[in-house]
Amino acid sequence: LAAGGVSLFFSESPTNPLIRCIDVPTIVRLCRKHNAISCIDTTFATAFNFKPIDYGADLVLHSGTKYLAGHNDVLCGALAGRADLIATVRGMHGVLGGTIDPHAAYLVLRGMKTLGLRMAQHNKNAEEMAKFLQGHPKIAKVHYPTISSHCDHAIANELFKGFGGVLSFEIAGDRWAEDTFEASSRFLDALKFPYMGPSLGGVETIVESVLAISYWDQPLEVRQNLNISNGLIRLACGIEDTNDLIDDVQQALEQV
Repeated sequence: LAAGGVSLFFSESPTNPLIRCIDVPTIVRLCRKHNAISCIDTTFATAFNFKPIDYGADLVLHSGTKYLAGHNDVLCGALAGRADLIATVRGMHGVLGGTIDPHAAYLVLRGMKTLGLRMAQHNKNAEEMAKFLQGHPKIAKVHYPTISSHCDHAIANELFKGFGGVLSFEIAGDRWAEDTFEASSRFLDALKFPYMGPSLGGVETIVESVLAISYWDQPLEVRQNLNISNGLIRLACGIEDTNDLIDDVQQALEQV
């Protein structure tokens, strides 16, 4: 920003897949100082947990496909913020298209009616799962901001009411060894509740090997720079019974 030439700052918060939370008030202050637009994607938290606009962000982006619709049956996005910027986007929509169809809009409205109820349970399940995993001998590290050792714990808990249902964790072992990847695969295969897949935000729990789903084509040094280890698992907790989910993860870890 200080070097100039930056017109837009964009970041997720929380981020995928390591659930980092940025210091939005500081980012907004820097953007205003250097005449840049600040845009925060808070899909993982939703407005139920965090409203970047309250801290001065110019734009907020959501994947409506995830928690807003909430039932894994819609493809859409949502952008909110400064009226002049939204007017510019609307003008581009008229040329480029990409407008949501009426039935998809109806499904999003349906999902929004239960957003608060669903997010409360997503929050609870992820927080309790993080607590359980934090003390498990077969888990090397848990990535969720309620954990005191999380690098963004202080600022995250200052800004957010909750963090949504997505957490990630690393199976114990050499972070870059084939054996650790194989151990994570045994864990995934032993799970009974979660569906395996790359999406999230529905009422069902979704799980994935981050390496296998998103970074399989990236060389080791790239993954090391991004901190994507061989045993990294992303778990998007649904709204099932908390104890049922934890019991399932516990029995699956016996296969590691």
